[in-house]
Amino acid sequence: MKSVTLNNLSESLETLTLTRDLLHRCKRCIVITGAGISVASGIPDFRSADGLFELLKHKYPKAIMSGRDLFDATLFKDPVSTQLFFHFMGEFKDVVGKAKYTRTHRFLKELDQKGKLLRCYTQNIDCLEKQAGLETDFDVSNKLFTRAVQLHGSMEYVVCTICHAQYRFTEKYQQQFKEGTAPPCPNCRELGIIRDIVGKRSKATGFLRPSIVLYNEHHPQGDHIGQLSAFDIRRNPDLLIIMGTSLKVSGIKKLVKEMAGRVHESKIGKVIYINRVPPTASEWGNIIDYHLMGDVDSAIDLLESDLKLALDDIAPPKVESPIVSIPVLSPTGAEKISPATSKVSAKTPSKCSKKQTTKAARQPLKTVNTNTTKTTAAKKHSPKKEKTKEEYVIVSRRMSPRQSSKMNSIPKIIIRKREVAVDCSSKSHEMLYFW
Repeated sequence: MKSVTLNNLSESLETLTLTRDLLHRCKRCIVITGAGISVASGIPDFRSADGLFELLKHKYPKAIMSGRDLFDATLFKDPVSTQLFFHFMGEFKDVVGKAKYTRTHRFLKELDQKGKLLRCYTQNIDCLEKQAGLETDFDVSNKLFTRAVQLHGSMEYVVCTICHAQYRFTEKYQQQFKEGTAPPCPNCRELGIIRDIVGKRSKATGFLRPSIVLYNEHHPQGDHIGQLSAFDIRRNPDLLIIMGTSLKVSGIKKLVKEMAGRVHESKIGKVIYINRVPPTASEWGNIIDYHLMGDVDSAIDLLESDLKLALDDIAPPKVESPIVSIPVLSPTGAEKISPATSKVSAKTPSKCSKKQTTKAARQPLKTVNTNTTKTTAAKKHSPKKEKTKEEYVIVSRRMSPRQSSKMNSIPKIIIRKREVAVDCSSKSHEMLYFW
């Protein structure tokens, strides 16, 4: 694993260039994200010094020992922890509701629009992927429908603890959560009323809670998520990007290792990890190829802006070489004739005929030695006098009869740049013809 710090561009430029090229060449990319990609939107992450776990620990110092305790499934066994959980969820809904998707979320959508994104797997519950335009709902009949899989649920819905009926997380439910109480499930109440009418024994009424997955709790759509991940692995991904997660949760660690193993089977397959904190080298050293240590949004900006990441696959505009007129020296080098000159010295080489010009223009790439080769273009165009270091061979790529009549015996040619290369540094005067 090669790790670079984004704050030091001079040292990280090579690695950033490599990751840029990987993003440009990849055709089937899988992205796994964590809370770090939403920090710029105002939502704290979980495990950093100023993250959610530390905030909860300081807010409820007497009620919980760790911030993680408020996200464990066992909290419902304690009335105090349950009340704190609902109160926090009501306040957290305000934070999520005000958040806007970040540069990284927009980057994910761009990958999807270009057909490079197989799927995004996110641990976040803020629904910013959906806000950016990625579909998060499940369609069992269509494995390609879901573009972003919410591994830990979302704050968009509330779910009953008994019948598992889902409802929109409305302001009505939010207000009840803020008061530390759980609203009763409407579906369970209706079923209870019907049972009373028909004379059946009543059943317990469930309560609503945010539709998120807690620690030590199974995802209600776990089987379908497993089918999607197995399907994506069979699609032979050639790039895995992991962003904004510390890779501490066992489930996400298993998913990353499975995806990375498949990616490395590709000849160009690589794994890129972007996060503020480096991963454990002993566990991830042979799995992650490149680690960009720093802010996720800053890394995306560097890859796309400063290094001009070509995600759009737009070829650079073609710039036509300007037409230039090459001045010609006389064999003795005594006279230089400009394009505007109308008089030519008697020492000027004789004008090429149209037949000679056409023949020279059709010659393939070759090297001509003006001192030794008897059949060279130099022999045809140069006067039979003593040779000097400043002797030139004039070659015209194409010349119509009308152009020839306008030349007025001036030995100049019109060519495009880089079509003729002349090397007069040695005595042999090598000429390279590029057609």
